Amino acid sequence: MDINSIDYWLNKFEDEDLTSKRSIDEINIEIKKSLKNGNYENLLIDEDELLNKSEKPGIIIKRTDIKIQPHENIVLEPNNKHLDMNQMTALNIYDIVDIKEETKNWYYINSSTADGWIKKSDVALIKNRKEISNIKNSKNFILVNQSYLETEFNVHDDRASFVEFFLGDKIPLSQDYYDEYPQPGYKIKIPVKNKDNYVEFIDGFIALNKEIEKNYLNYTRKNLLKTAFKMLGEAYGWGSRLRRRDCSSYIMDIMKIFGIKIPRNSGIQEIAGNFNCIKKENIDIEKIKPGDILYMKGHVMLYIGKDKEKHYVIHSGAGYSEKNEIKNVYSVFIMDIEKTLKSGKSTYIDALTSVVKLY
Repeated sequence: MDINSIDYWLNKFEDEDLTSKRSIDEINIEIKKSLKNGNYENLLIDEDELLNKSEKPGIIIKRTDIKIQPHENIVLEPNNKHLDMNQMTALNIYDIVDIKEETKNWYYINSSTADGWIKKSDVALIKNRKEISNIKNSKNFILVNQSYLETEFNVHDDRASFVEFFLGDKIPLSQDYYDEYPQPGYKIKIPVKNKDNYVEFIDGFIALNKEIEKNYLNYTRKNLLKTAFKMLGEAYGWGSRLRRRDCSSYIMDIMKIFGIKIPRNSGIQEIAGNFNCIKKENIDIEKIKPGDILYMKGHVMLYIGKDKEKHYVIHSGAGYSEKNEIKNVYSVFIMDIEKTLKSGKSTYIDALTSVVKLY
């Protein structure tokens, strides 16, 4: 068997439409209700609300890291070069921020997923809120359906060249189809900063060979697995640093391609799924289905199926232990949850705190 083959897992089960019980809109409503019931409603703020209430709104023009303190120095955890303790998360192009204070080179911001410090160079100020709202809510858009991509080189404006977008990013179109330079593709709106630090828009180009959707993907079990496998083998990125993903941003980005909005961190994600979840004491490992989300303290994984009496997940994780030997992986990888935690204290199965069925 090849456990790293998506087809191997897809052939093991019949597909299922996960909107048969609730629509995507209803799922998002239930997520917000669960957060409100847990007193975490401020950890998934609607961007339109953020835009309208902010005294000084901004828009991200380049993928940017949110830092705990306003500096770029890496603060390593002892004996672990993967964990920058000053790194909180990252924001993508078109994300809205509420600017609260500033230093010479940094803004302290609130965003829909986290608060912290970002570089001033990566954000433009917003003058016309209605224009931004109309662009972000336009029906004329494309969605990124691969781990990440970049725009083509633009001879007319370097600011539109090699601009990075990531899985689930919603990109407004300038034109449905573009057949001039450099090849057939999509003509998109790219936010940039003018001389007064306010946002303006220029044209960028995405080639036709990129994995692009014209609408949100149908929310099915097989589509969930297909999306998850698009990042297989990529390095682990604590707090989304170095343009990669940790366990919870991995799950968050997967859900974006279906139009489902979940919080950034695993513990709050678990609370957001309270409307349809199985708690630890009631977990029956044989009843978990592909596409269900498995939570444990400080970690989250996507279940993909059973094979030869073992139960498998895909996740962005640090590793496991085997025969009293620690196996450091630090990537998106597949493993059976019969394996032992790196700490050696229990198996992954025994460490589960809930199974969330986000449907």
